[in-house]
Amino acid sequence: MSALPESFTVSYDTWAGVTDRQTDPDNEPDIRPVTGTILFRYRVPSGWAFRAAEYDPRPTDFALDTFTARLDEGRLKQLDGTVNVKLIANTPLLAWDQPLYIDISFSNIVFNRGDRAWRNFAIVAPTTGGGTVNLTTVQRYPFLTPQQYEGWFQNHPAPV
Repeated sequence: MSALPESFTVSYDTWAGVTDRQTDPDNEPDIRPVTGTILFRYRVPSGWAFRAAEYDPRPTDFALDTFTARLDEGRLKQLDGTVNVKLIANTPLLAWDQPLYIDISFSNIVFNRGDRAWRNFAIVAPTTGGGTVNLTTVQRYPFLTPQQYEGWFQNHPAPV
């Protein structure tokens, strides 16, 4: 049985409540979109390649790069402006028999005309393709930097 990588869709909306502008007559807080850059980094050992023995057309080592996206007017978008982002699911093709974490980091966050911070977090890649993961409602896990991966894999060995 030969296989190809399967993807899943990631969606995310980001808005911020800010002080009402003086030119706004209602005196209610304003709701403004958040903009910024998002990196999706698969939590795997440095230099890791999945041993995709069932890859089509023949067995191959398969690496997963960091995916870059943006928050634009409060919506997650690909760099070309397409709404939502597609990532690779942790299907049997990858032969990764444990949760495959994806660390998500935020930079260049702006709302209410100022630079802001946004908390980084991790998710677990679904084990089937075709679905949608909403970053607001999905289970979140602690974020790790690539420098922390070595310690992580001492306690959570990668599949052989």
